[in-house]
Amino acid sequence: MNRSFRKISTKTISVEVVPGATKDDLDMDAVREYMRIAVKCKRRDFDLDEDPWRILLKIGLVESEDEITRAAYLLFAKDPQEKFGQAKVHAGLVRGGSLIIDNRMIGGRIYKQVDEALSFVQRDIKVRFEISGKAARDEYWDYPLDAVRETIANAVCHRDYGIGNDIQLKISEDQLSVWSPGLLPFDAPMEVIMNPDHRSHPRNRLIAQIFFDMGII
Repeated sequence: MNRSFRKISTKTISVEVVPGATKDDLDMDAVREYMRIAVKCKRRDFDLDEDPWRILLKIGLVESEDEITRAAYLLFAKDPQEKFGQAKVHAGLVRGGSLIIDNRMIGGRIYKQVDEALSFVQRDIKVRFEISGKAARDEYWDYPLDAVRETIANAVCHRDYGIGNDIQLKISEDQLSVWSPGLLPFDAPMEVIMNPDHRSHPRNRLIAQIFFDMGII
């Protein structure tokens, strides 16, 4: 095993305050959208008439009007890439190793990047249909869409946002790969990571909670 893969990252930045960020940088309509989705998914029982700012305070995403966590900024800022230019998914369709057929840089709020990246994949992989007499035809994609979506969601949720690289999604002739910046989180060696029964310790706890509330993970 390559020893570099056994290095451990002990940093978590999602709870740190973003220097210079204020309440005005956040889009309260986006917070309301989160509240509606979380209630619909039955992950939260928010009062939808409650002030969204109070919700952010209650769940620890902000500490005051000029103490905005990185998680809150990445999730709900009007322009998350203003301070986190690396918070993107770079998606590409490649042929022959280096010929780029399709290319897109997906930015915006990180929870929206998941579906936008999946849409890119659906546009650039093949699907066949089978008519079996059922009301709806059966679709068979090159790659199972549920698995692709989960892979993208995990990359966006758990990457190290302190590293100045974007997530890279590449579709080639014979594979689909997703590269997420960051070393192994906290004190988890590779043997633990590969154990399906290991206890979860998300690198970005606040982001993971919002993704869970919205049914993304």
